[in-house]
Amino acid sequence: MSKKVAVVTGANKGIGFAIVRELCKAKFTGDVILTARNEKLGNEAVKMLKSEGFEVSYHHLDICDQGSAKQLSNFLQKTYGGLDVLINNAGMAFKNDATETFGEQAEVTMRTNFWGTLWVCHALLPLLRPNARVVNVSSFVSKKALDTCSPQLQAKFRDTELSEEELCLLMGQFVIAAQQGNHQAQGWPNTAYGTTKMLKSEGFEVSYHHLDICDQGSAKQLSNFLQKTYGGLDVLINNAGMSFKNDATETFGEQAEVTMRTNFWGTLWVCHALLPLLRPNARVVNVSSFVSKKALDTCSPQLQAKFRDTELSEEELCLLMGQFVIAAQRGNHQAQGWPNTAYGTTKIGVTVLSRIQAHFLTKTRAADGILLNACCPGWVRTDMAGSKAPKSPEEGAQTPTYLALLPEGMKEPHGQLVWDKTVQEW
Repeated sequence: MSKKVAVVTGANKGIGFAIVRELCKAKFTGDVILTARNEKLGNEAVKMLKSEGFEVSYHHLDICDQGSAKQLSNFLQKTYGGLDVLINNAGMAFKNDATETFGEQAEVTMRTNFWGTLWVCHALLPLLRPNARVVNVSSFVSKKALDTCSPQLQAKFRDTELSEEELCLLMGQFVIAAQQGNHQAQGWPNTAYGTTKMLKSEGFEVSYHHLDICDQGSAKQLSNFLQKTYGGLDVLINNAGMSFKNDATETFGEQAEVTMRTNFWGTLWVCHALLPLLRPNARVVNVSSFVSKKALDTCSPQLQAKFRDTELSEEELCLLMGQFVIAAQRGNHQAQGWPNTAYGTTKIGVTVLSRIQAHFLTKTRAADGILLNACCPGWVRTDMAGSKAPKSPEEGAQTPTYLALLPEGMKEPHGQLVWDKTVQEW
């Protein structure tokens, strides 16, 4: 009889990695194969497990590539003659601060979590031997989402006679509805809507409006809504942003371009759309980071002088941000005096942009009492910073909220970088 074999998808880290370890600890009587899309990360995970005394091997698998699933199937058939355990763990979810539209998120998430799992099953289930075990990793969120579907959709998903073809059709209909922006009207759940419901359950009155900060048209739509509904704007907190993880596989040039587009250009575009709506005594808070100051200190003396120049214009700042991305893509950013941090450089841009915007407001609307500042919320336990950060989200919200609620009549801080409610030297 051929040797037994277990396959775990999406296993180079997180739950998948832990599942592989647990199979080894349980002394699975056969080979355990760890699969991952990224070969480097997959082999590093295997090396780590082997250092713990476990026998594990790696095989490439991109669940969104049917050809990749077929290659794994051929390997298993040739090497083992079948399959005994399949754990479909690979999957993904967008972060709460993702800038992609809901339609984009729906398409990408569906392609990975549903279609990817389906394609792996189509490739590997025919290999199952007697007494095989298959586990598809889902989530309790599926039950919560089902409960918010229309009664008609709930009935379909609970129908024990629902076919695979009918299910695939439903999944496709959801993506199309999400891209058209009428998924809720068609009875589908909505994660953004779910967030506002959570806050309302705590007794707070909150409403939702779509905004993709990387889409100037989206910012304009929000501006039109605010103008039509409220006639202006009193508080703007530009919090949206992103950072690549330390184990990101994208090149530094790719990280620089994406991070800059979100953190700097996205913030700038929102400001261009919304700052004209500011009413007297409005407050604007651009969420930056203490990393901006650290990054500034590692810039060349020439770049430091430019970023500290109180006469630097918005156009000149934009040119500098563009130069960093080009240098990062060419791989010579450090030789040109730039820091080796994409996130930190984008936050330099946000901090300096705040000073430029404050100066502009002082010149053009001096009598209106508007205050605009950048702030650092601190190192906060979020998806971006991780669970080891010392501050809770509630603690991180203190400084931005403090700046947003500065009493009328105050003239400072204005155009400053504020951390723990204290102005920082730039």
